Amino acid sequence: MTEMFGSKRMKLLYIYIFFVYINSLFPWFTWGIDSLYISAVYVLISVYFIVTLKKCYNFKAIEGRRLFLLYLLLVLWINRHSLMSIFVAMGTCVTFASIVFIRNEYKYKILETITKYMACLLSISLCFYVIRLLGFSLPFEIIQKDDLYGQELNYYFFLLDGDGEIFRFKGPFLEPGYLTLGVAPLLFLNKYNIKNIYVLLLLVVQLFSFSLAGYICLILGVVLRLLLLKKTVLTKIRLFISLVILMIIMLSTAKIVVGEDVFNTLILERLEWNKDTGTIAGNNRYTPYFEQRYKQFLKSEDLLVGSGWDYSLSQESGNSGYKVFLFNQGLIGLVLSIFMYTSTIIRNHDRKNILFVIFLMILMYQNAYPTMWALLICYVYGSQSLLEENFKRIKQ
Repeated sequence: MTEMFGSKRMKLLYIYIFFVYINSLFPWFTWGIDSLYISAVYVLISVYFIVTLKKCYNFKAIEGRRLFLLYLLLVLWINRHSLMSIFVAMGTCVTFASIVFIRNEYKYKILETITKYMACLLSISLCFYVIRLLGFSLPFEIIQKDDLYGQELNYYFFLLDGDGEIFRFKGPFLEPGYLTLGVAPLLFLNKYNIKNIYVLLLLVVQLFSFSLAGYICLILGVVLRLLLLKKTVLTKIRLFISLVILMIIMLSTAKIVVGEDVFNTLILERLEWNKDTGTIAGNNRYTPYFEQRYKQFLKSEDLLVGSGWDYSLSQESGNSGYKVFLFNQGLIGLVLSIFMYTSTIIRNHDRKNILFVIFLMILMYQNAYPTMWALLICYVYGSQSLLEENFKRIKQ
């Protein structure tokens, strides 16, 4: 009886971690709930699992302690500006403890569960999205997260921008960029293995996001993964070409569904070279006003500790990436983040983990959210899963 209840609690733990994962991507159904309340509920649930599933946790693990300490330092630094923020940061540390100190034998299973649940959620969402694009009428309501974001057309299973003109799939999440942050690491950790139906579904979802950053991460992730294969160069080239052909077929299908004009606007035009900025048109992560402030910041005394977020910058949409994080948290915050995400490879120079960390850094170059639960969960569980993968291969 005790084992049965223990098994049920483990399943509940998997569901809880999955919810923490997707909630960090800002799904519409939690927009109306104060983040402080959500954090408080996280703490209570985390304490419950830590107390009732003691055998599933190992608080003596050196790797877990190192990660916990680095996370503690990072969140305290980020939330240093007020006593209430520090209090909330301490609460998130309890949640992090319930995630990072889980015994290694459960981490791969949790990652597998997140992959399955994520694929099921987004594939259902994608089906309704395609139905809408094909011209069928679906019930919706107009919602808005806050004053910093525009209105959204909420079709319950997915969101569309309020203007409804350009259809970029983002599922139930706030932006296509958040969808990429939730999907891209899972694809990498699952080796882009399209023989796995859940991985194939996530790949289709990523392609329908029409996220240029998502496409770049997809290509770079495949290249990094190919470097890890114990195969000849010719075999690697064949595998890469095969995957590229599959992506072209999927993109062609997506192009037919959304229309050629929309596809050209979302992808092809964003690849054009911009002489003024010296980069491609799609690399527009920062507004001119922010760029001006950022240049001033680099020469100021705030470079070490950061300037903190300026409300006038919040008035402009489109600012995201490592520059924003550096501007807010300074070199200290940036170094703490890098230390946390490289701590697993300092002791263990495993090639798979090194390339995985590089992949996460590429993701955060465009969307610098080092404390986002989705990224943290993939990092903590993914790093261990890659080591377990090596261990299984050695045993075989």
